[in-house]
Amino acid sequence: MLTHRWLITAAFALVGLAALLLAAGLLNSPEAGAARGITSLKVSKTASMDAVGFVTGQITIRNVGQDAATINSISDSLEVHFPGHVTPPALPAGSTSNWFKIADVPVVNPGVVAGKGTLVIPYSFDLCTAADFTGANAVRNVVSVTATAHGLEDTLVARSDSFQPPDCPDLWLEKVDQDGNAQSGVVFAVTFPDGSVQSCTTDASGMCHFEGVPVGPYTIAEPVPPPNFVLVGCSPDEDAAAPGAQVTLGLGDQATVTCTNQKQVGEGSCIGVDACAGNTGIIGDNSCIGTGACDGNAGEIGDNSCNGDAACGFGNSGSIGNGSCNSQEACDGNSGTIGNGSCNGVDACDESENAGSIGNGSCNSEQACDRNSGAIGDSTCGGFNACDDNSGTIGDSTCNADQACLNNSGIIGGGSCGGMDACDGNAGSIGNGSCGDIGACADNAGAIGDNSCSGDAACSFDNSGSIGNGSCNSQEACDGNSGSIGNGSCNGVDACDENKSAGTIGNASCNSDGACDRNSGAIGDGTCGGFNACDDNSGTIGDSTCNADQACQNNTGTIGAGSCNGEGACDGNAGTGIIGANSCNSQEACDGNSGSIGNGSCNADGACDDNSGNIGNDSCNSISACDGNTAIGIIGDNSCNGEDACENNSGNIGPGQCNTDGACQDNAGVIPPP
Repeated sequence: MLTHRWLITAAFALVGLAALLLAAGLLNSPEAGAARGITSLKVSKTASMDAVGFVTGQITIRNVGQDAATINSISDSLEVHFPGHVTPPALPAGSTSNWFKIADVPVVNPGVVAGKGTLVIPYSFDLCTAADFTGANAVRNVVSVTATAHGLEDTLVARSDSFQPPDCPDLWLEKVDQDGNAQSGVVFAVTFPDGSVQSCTTDASGMCHFEGVPVGPYTIAEPVPPPNFVLVGCSPDEDAAAPGAQVTLGLGDQATVTCTNQKQVGEGSCIGVDACAGNTGIIGDNSCIGTGACDGNAGEIGDNSCNGDAACGFGNSGSIGNGSCNSQEACDGNSGTIGNGSCNGVDACDESENAGSIGNGSCNSEQACDRNSGAIGDSTCGGFNACDDNSGTIGDSTCNADQACLNNSGIIGGGSCGGMDACDGNAGSIGNGSCGDIGACADNAGAIGDNSCSGDAACSFDNSGSIGNGSCNSQEACDGNSGSIGNGSCNGVDACDENKSAGTIGNASCNSDGACDRNSGAIGDGTCGGFNACDDNSGTIGDSTCNADQACQNNTGTIGAGSCNGEGACDGNAGTGIIGANSCNSQEACDGNSGSIGNGSCNADGACDDNSGNIGNDSCNSISACDGNTAIGIIGDNSCNGEDACENNSGNIGPGQCNTDGACQDNAGVIPPP
């Protein structure tokens, strides 16, 4: 009996609890989401939320009767519920207790539902445009349909399942001046994702706030800045080039956009007749002091700048740093970028174009850097007229001499072109620490490496070739070069002048006055290190060769490695002439050779002159040996190693023969091997 009473009591308790939950709307009835009235209509409702805060779903109206039903009205709304510890904001009551209405959802009245017919009405609504529901823990959608059938009218209500409300983004706007101080009373105009514009006004802390706004892109503008202030930028800003600040918000975002206003004219500025007349830009402190200074300015001028009559006038629209353009008419018509401590000379940096940039501490001389449209580095162009009409790239600490780097359209490295007229008309590439003397590298159209061409007029007269590092460092070296010069080469007065387009000079070669002039052939490494050595070469000269005064001049043949290292050796070696390795290493040896000389041969003064025949290896190693060996003369290996031996040979001398002074002269026969 006790068990039965306990069961009855528990059943009544459960029924009571269910009734309370249903009344609160937190427990769905067996027909949750659906309603059915006497009109034989059944109404159901679905709702869900997507990733950007839109609630979407559909309303289904089904007529289970035979006759058509007329829909008199249909209304759709969103309701929220708050937990017990949250005091709800002032909102209209919802369809059941403890629920509150936050928005009406637009839906279209379908008019008539045919007998046994079904209508489906889709809907979508941005929850973040609804009334404030901060603190709510549930959202649902409620539809109310009033219809008539059989002369009877009834109203049916259907509710969707509840779901978690979205965390709509908040947008905070902050306004400060250039020193970070808050600015109150500033009005922001904010364009919302739907194109509507709303405004807010900053409080004493410089802040204003849009709470629970829709997901999407926003544009923040300041229509009217405070007096003597101008908007200079906002952060973050997704498109700095576009007017105002651009920011995109997503669910859960708590974004703060800080916009900075800067004084349009700073303290102690714009003193002088017509100074800053028509200014629409920004001028820093203690700037633009002088008659007509900064007139028509539409750009940005830093502190302590443009202090001279007409300085920065004629409509500056660019950017000028601190301590710059402090001289008469300096930086007039500038539309580019000028760094700090620059252009402090009369007429300096006039008409710098909008693509031009000038670094810090540069162009501090009269008329320097006028009409610049290129890139000029720091501490650069510190000479009269230096870097005028530059459209190329000039590195740091470069072109610091009068008229240096005029009309440059190429690339000049750091620490280069430090002589008067140096690098004028450069259209090529000049490395670091190069061309540091008067007129060096003028009209260069080629490639010059680092630490090269540092001599008066070195590498000038239209160099169009390639010059390596540490080369051509002497007066007029490498003038008119159109070929290829390696590293550490041609470091002598007039060395390598007019090296032809087909000419190649290796590394550490031609390092003597006048060496390798008019070369059109191939010169190896460590070669031609004597006065006038290898001049007019059009042949091939190997490594470590011709390292004596006037050696290998007018060579048109082939000279092997380690050969011709004697004064005047191998001069006039002809196109058919072949000199092997380690040969002809003595004064005037092998002059006028047009034949073939083997390895290790003719290493004595005057040996093998005018040879047109064939001389083997390790032969003719004595004074005047083998002179005049004829075209049909053949001298074998290890032969004729005596003074004057084998002169005027026209015969055949075998290996190991004629190794005494005067032996085998005028031979026309055959001397066999021993």
